[in-house]
Amino acid sequence: MSTLDDLKHLPTPAPVGFNPGIEWDGHTGHLTMATKGETPNPEKINQVLDSSPFLDSQSVEVDWSSRPKVSIQHDDAGQLRQVWYKLTLRPKSDRTVNVQELIDRIYDDVDPVSLDGDVWRTIQVGDTHIGKSG
Repeated sequence: MSTLDDLKHLPTPAPVGFNPGIEWDGHTGHLTMATKGETPNPEKINQVLDSSPFLDSQSVEVDWSSRPKVSIQHDDAGQLRQVWYKLTLRPKSDRTVNVQELIDRIYDDVDPVSLDGDVWRTIQVGDTHIGKSG
């Protein structure tokens, strides 16, 4: 599946709440797609976004930090048929941070502080994710 038309012409119907395609309100949205069991491929997602008449992969990205909605379909024998993903979309951020540059800025622009005794400077950099995947 690499275009919006591919998403709309699937052999099995989508589950309730999983309309194949893109929903976008200008600030946030969803890309809903089906796979045969594998996790969504970012390259294929970009192809779907680029096939959209109103979005492209240069301006919109999947928010991988938010948990996708997933619906798994099995056939009568219990075999996996399709996995539906509803992925959150957001405007692409052009913010990239060089950590060493950030640390250098913290130490370069600080006025000296005169305090008696030992003085500590604490820097906390974190990437916190709540939940567990895989």
